[in-house]
Amino acid sequence: MFLLFVDGVIVLGALELFGLERAKGLQPNRVLGVLGALALSSAFFFGKSDAVVPVLIGIVIVLLTVELGRKEAGSAISNVGGTLLGVWYLGIAGGALLLIREGTGRFSYSESGRVVMLLFMMLWAMDTAAYFVGRPFGRHRLFPRVSPKKSVEGAIGGFVGSLFVAVVSAHTFTAFLSMGHNIALGTIVGIGGQVGDLTESLLKRDAGVKDSSALLPGHGGILDRFDSLFFAGPLAYLYLKIAGMI
Repeated sequence: MFLLFVDGVIVLGALELFGLERAKGLQPNRVLGVLGALALSSAFFFGKSDAVVPVLIGIVIVLLTVELGRKEAGSAISNVGGTLLGVWYLGIAGGALLLIREGTGRFSYSESGRVVMLLFMMLWAMDTAAYFVGRPFGRHRLFPRVSPKKSVEGAIGGFVGSLFVAVVSAHTFTAFLSMGHNIALGTIVGIGGQVGDLTESLLKRDAGVKDSSALLPGHGGILDRFDSLFFAGPLAYLYLKIAGMI
């Protein structure tokens, strides 16, 4: 079920990203892009990390070969690059979550599921705290070129919100992790999640759109909802891998 959820996010997110690219005049191969991202998630899920490199090689070869047959498709470099961005951005982000969930390592299967849920809870706390701190107290713009409304105060509030959930969870939900590991994950999510949000804003501003789509009324699109996770998930996986947890 989690694989189906991740793949659903990958498909919708990739289509939104390719829509942003088309707004910039690029012509990414949407079909191969979506299939490539799904192939990556399947490689992570079924073959774990050993299958990822062969799949990546195959995706590049297929995309370049197919581009030979596209007539009047604009810049081949831009088209292939834009397609690969969708494949890697969505496929690797989703694959990292699958590796955390399925590559149990030192965790039981139940515990690995709790780690994934911890990431979500920290992201929710980060977004909520950033909003309620930034709205009344935000005075200093964080990155006005990309997101004029985000403030340094809100970013600090979001970071503290993520750490707060990490500390509470260390005594309850993820007590099987040490306090140090919980705080490390909270730090990664609190910083990486906000960088992910800013990078997606950068893509939207470059494309000249406000939201990635209107799929979720009042919330924008899939990219708008999961942009923080697309950064925090892979970073959390790298930390857990380096720490020998998975």
